[in-house]
Amino acid sequence: MFYFSSSTLSFATLYLIHNSEAQRNAQQKIDRVVGCRKISLSDRVLLPYTEADYSGNFATSSITPLGVPHQMLADTVFQGYFLPKGATVVTNAYGIHHDPKIWGNDVNEFRPERFLSDDKKRVIRHYALIPFSVGRRSCIGEGFARDVIFLFLASILQKFNIKPDPDCPIVDIKPMSGVALEPKPFNFVLNLREKNQ
Repeated sequence: MFYFSSSTLSFATLYLIHNSEAQRNAQQKIDRVVGCRKISLSDRVLLPYTEADYSGNFATSSITPLGVPHQMLADTVFQGYFLPKGATVVTNAYGIHHDPKIWGNDVNEFRPERFLSDDKKRVIRHYALIPFSVGRRSCIGEGFARDVIFLFLASILQKFNIKPDPDCPIVDIKPMSGVALEPKPFNFVLNLREKNQ
C-alpha cells in the first residue's frame, strides 16, 4: 500500500512538472473552493481536477502493470476464448491502460481532462481504469489509497508550485521496468505559492 501511494505521488510530481497547465488548473480550483484552510476528504467532490490528475496518473504510469494471478474454478468460454479449469489468468493492466482503441491515439500522454465531464465539474469513472484491479478480488485498500493520494496531492498543490530542477533537467520520463513500475530518479523544486495566486 505504502509503495503504491509513494510511487503514485512520484509519478504525479513528474507528470505535473511536465504539464504545468494541469497543475495550474488544479491549483485554481483549490484556491476558489478551499482557499487557505486545511484540505479535507469532504473537499474531494469539490475538486474534480485534482482527482482527474491522479486518475490520469494511474492510467499513464500503470504502477502495477499486471494483476494478481487467479485460477479458473471451472471451464469457461470468455469472448470466444476457452479457459480451462485450473488455468492461471493474469490481468494485463498496462495493456488496458495503454490501448489506443480504448483511450485514443494520445494514450501515452498525461491528460487529466479525459477523466472529466465536458463542463469539467465532475469526475468520470472510466471502466478501463483498473489500477486496483476489478471485481471481488480488487485491492481492499483502494479507498484508503485514493484518500491518501488525494490529501497529499491536493495539499501539495495548495501550498507549492512544482517545478523542474534547473540544475538537473528531466530528459526521460519513461518508467523503470519491473514487477512494479516506478519513475527514474529525478530532482524537482517546490516553490511556496503566494497567497494571491
